[in-house]
Amino acid sequence: MLSTKLGNLADKSEQVTKALKEQIFQLEKYMQYDVSSTIDPEQAPGWLAENI
Repeated sequence: MLSTKLGNLADKSEQVTKALKEQIFQLEKYMQYDVSSTIDPEQAPGWLAENI
């Protein structure tokens, strides 16, 4: 069951990345700090997949 959910997550990585970017934008707006400049967009999907 978990592997199925992880597979679905991998299939929807673009949607997950978009949602994550929106959450980061909201966090930056709230904190008035540029968090996204410290994130490497090429490594983000791999990091996300490993840590979920």
